[in-house]
Amino acid sequence: MSDLDDRDDGPLAGRPRVGARIPRAHRLAAALLGGVALAGVPGLAAASSRPPRALLCPTAAVCIGIGVVVSTGGVPAPTTTTAPPPPAPLVPPPAPLVSLPAQGARVLGSSSSQLQGAVDPEGQATTYAFQWGRTVEYGHTVPSTPAEIAAGSATVNVSQTLTDLSPATTYHFRLVATSAAGATYGPDRSFTTLPLPVLGKTVNVMPISGTVLIQAPSKHKAKHKAKRQPFVPLTQSREIPVGSTLNTTKGTVELFSATARHSTVNDLRSGDFSDGTFQVRQTRKQKGLTTLALTGGRDRARVCGSAHEPNGATAARLSSTVLRLLKSSAHGRFSTKGRYSSATVRGSQWETIDQCDGTVTRVERGAVSVEVFRTRRRIILRAGGRFLAEA
Repeated sequence: MSDLDDRDDGPLAGRPRVGARIPRAHRLAAALLGGVALAGVPGLAAASSRPPRALLCPTAAVCIGIGVVVSTGGVPAPTTTTAPPPPAPLVPPPAPLVSLPAQGARVLGSSSSQLQGAVDPEGQATTYAFQWGRTVEYGHTVPSTPAEIAAGSATVNVSQTLTDLSPATTYHFRLVATSAAGATYGPDRSFTTLPLPVLGKTVNVMPISGTVLIQAPSKHKAKHKAKRQPFVPLTQSREIPVGSTLNTTKGTVELFSATARHSTVNDLRSGDFSDGTFQVRQTRKQKGLTTLALTGGRDRARVCGSAHEPNGATAARLSSTVLRLLKSSAHGRFSTKGRYSSATVRGSQWETIDQCDGTVTRVERGAVSVEVFRTRRRIILRAGGRFLAEA
C-alpha cells in the first residue's frame, strides 16, 4: 500500500486521511521551504526556525514557493501586513514676532523722535514698518516702503527716525511685521515731544552716550541758605531750567537752546558737550547766547598751592596740571567760560581747560573768539590754535 492512497473517496479525494503518514520527501520539502505548516495537512510541521516562505500547494503533496503562504488546493492563505505610518501633518511656519523696548521711542527733542523695536522673522523672509500718528488710527508709515529682513535671520533690532514733528505733542505708533505666514501687529505705544526752549528760562538736553548727571538749580528761600539739589542721572531727553548743572565727565550731552523770544524749531541751536561739569546760563539781554560755565574739578588751592613760589621746584610741573575741562562741538551762539577766559563760537569744535597757570583754549575745527578777563583783550583763534590766558 502506498503512503498516500490514490483511491477516489468522493469529496475527500486527494486529501490525506487522518493519521496518514507524511512521506519523507514531503517533510524534507517543508524543511527546505522554511518550516511552513500547511493548512489542512496535519503532521507537516515546521522543520526549521527560518521565517515562512511563500508557497503554492495545488495538492497536499506538491508545494511551490511563489511569494505568499497558501493552503492546500491552491487557495492563498490570509497574510498579515503592517501598513506604513501616515505622513506627518504639514505645520505652517509661524508668523513673525515683534517686540518693543520699555521706552519704545527715544525723543530727540522738540521735533524728532526715534522709534525702536525688534523683529524675529521665524526663519521667513519678512518686511517691517512702523505705523504712527496722533491717534491710534495712525495714518502714517515709516519707511514708506516696508524694510526687508532676509530669511533665516535671527531677531533683528530695528529703528526709524521721525522728523518735522510738532513740539509738546503726543504721538502713537506700533511695529508691524509681515511674512508669507501672515502679519503681526505690535502693541500701541506713545511718546510726547519736548516743548520748545524758552529764551532765558529753559533749554532742552538729551544724553548721547555714557553717563550724564544733572543737578537742578538751588532753591532760594527767604532767610535760609540755598539748598543744593542732588545730581541725578539724565536717562532721556527733557526740558531743564536755566541755571541747571550738568556733569558730563563720563558721558556726552546734547543741548538745545532758543535764540529769540518767540523761537520756532528752525531758530534752535545745539551743541554736544563732554568730559566736564558746567552750569547752563542764558539771559534775554545776550541775544540768544548760551554760556556754559565750568564748575567743580580739582581743588585749586590744594593742587596748585606751590605753583607760584619763586623758583619753586614743582612750579613747572604744576603749571600745566589740569583742574577741569570741557570739550565742545556746537553750532550757534555758545560760549564756554573758564576761570581766566571765555571762548565764544558760531560753529566750531574746541576745548576749554582750567590749569594751575591759567585757562587754555584749544581749537580743533572752525574758529572761536577768546576773551581774556584780566585785560579784556579779544583774539580770534582758528583751527589748530592754542591760547593760554595766564592766571
